[in-house]
Amino acid sequence: MTSFKFSLTFIILVVNITFGQFSNFVSFNSYSYDNLYRTPVPIQDILSTVKVGLNYQKPENNTQFYNNTSLIVFNNIADRNFLINDAGINKSIKISEKFNSIFRLGGNWTMRINKDNYNYYNYSQLSGYANFQILTDIALIKGGYSYRWRNYTNWSDLSNN
Repeated sequence: MTSFKFSLTFIILVVNITFGQFSNFVSFNSYSYDNLYRTPVPIQDILSTVKVGLNYQKPENNTQFYNNTSLIVFNNIADRNFLINDAGINKSIKISEKFNSIFRLGGNWTMRINKDNYNYYNYSQLSGYANFQILTDIALIKGGYSYRWRNYTNWSDLSNN
């Protein structure tokens, strides 16, 4: 049992080590809900999430590439389990040293995959954003724009295309 604990600790440490500009992570969360599905007759369930991510950052030009995958597991109704994957890019540009101003630009692609009984929730999504932040001695000024396009494969009424 001690060797198992040591091996598990070693694996977790190795997985979370950052290699230069590459970083990765693994996380696990679990929650218990009294009425997870928000139905008139409450149904208690435990929701668990396993998330794995890989990031690559180029410090010389403040650009980040990432890919995150999450498995969402329902304890009592396994048919509701689903997988979400998103990949994207973020860029930060320093506009002015004097006013400590930054312009950020980014976008990502997300895909959700459900089991057959709930495949109407399957979707692909593209999203992007552009924003700025200016910090002066008397004010913090922020502004930006974001856009999201989502296409439900099996439920076109919910799609915004």
